[in-house]
Amino acid sequence: MPGGLRSQFTHVTDIAPTIYEVTGIRFPDVVNDAKQIPLEGKSLVYTFDSPDAPSHHNLQYFEMVGNRGIYKDGWWAGARHALPWEIGTIGYLAPIGQHPWELYDLDHDFSQAHDLATKYPEKLRELRDAFDSEARRNNVYPLLPIPGQGRPSPAAGKTTFVYRDGVTRLPAGVTPNLSGRSQRIVADIEVPAAGATGVIVAQGGRYGGFSLYVKDGKLIYEANAFTPLHEKLVSSEALPQGKVEVAFEFTADNTPHPTEVGITGAASSTAGGAAKLTINGKQVADGHFAHLSPVNSGTETLDVGSDTGSPVSPDYQTPDNFTGKIETVTINLL
Repeated sequence: MPGGLRSQFTHVTDIAPTIYEVTGIRFPDVVNDAKQIPLEGKSLVYTFDSPDAPSHHNLQYFEMVGNRGIYKDGWWAGARHALPWEIGTIGYLAPIGQHPWELYDLDHDFSQAHDLATKYPEKLRELRDAFDSEARRNNVYPLLPIPGQGRPSPAAGKTTFVYRDGVTRLPAGVTPNLSGRSQRIVADIEVPAAGATGVIVAQGGRYGGFSLYVKDGKLIYEANAFTPLHEKLVSSEALPQGKVEVAFEFTADNTPHPTEVGITGAASSTAGGAAKLTINGKQVADGHFAHLSPVNSGTETLDVGSDTGSPVSPDYQTPDNFTGKIETVTINLL
């Protein structure tokens, strides 16, 4: 029945099993001696020739920022925590569990117009137990109204961070918060005889962040305080060949105070301050930055030896891999 409709309950997790079955590829149990987590979802291939076949996907949980739901054999139960436009309000930050669970018979009430929680308490209890079981199996707990809130961070309490070449896509939750903060970034690199170009270390992207990179033989630090405001330092000398220590140091005018804490928990301070670049200990550039902006931590990452997301600087195209060698990049919060 090409082009026909299929009404079986399905979920996005069914796509991968469908592709595996269609291509005749078996999902591996072990990869590089590491046992794999079993693939979720059910293949949709059975619906291709049987449009009226019963659904093979009979149980599916849902959870997002405290909103919970569970589908089971034609029934759906759920408990709302907060609506999208309530993010940041007192109600959004209130303890989870303020709203009662609802129950719907989707086979006869697809639009969920009639809440049957009071009429069928045993069915509601069954679905709530199913949600709890699935939530535990999939490591959903603890339920958090703010993503990442309360989770341990490897960056907490640390002031020194050491990275090596090839470390990429580190999210903000595991990296130092450099927003408007006095800091020193030191990179031990090796410049080949032909010279080097590319990104040494970068965090963020076109909507905010920083990049320490080399272009036309010069060391450059660029701060992107939310496009189109860009500020940069460019070294007065070209990088020498061989092993080189390059550094960027920023001294904030004042101790930054977080003006707002968003859902990532990152402070949105944009403090200004004095900045300088050094090559092998010699100062080669200095100036004053009006803003050292917070990174767009929701989508961009920290990368060593490249810039894997959107480019922090319009001077290059990502990933702009560094063509020399990077031994270490050390970030110190001062």
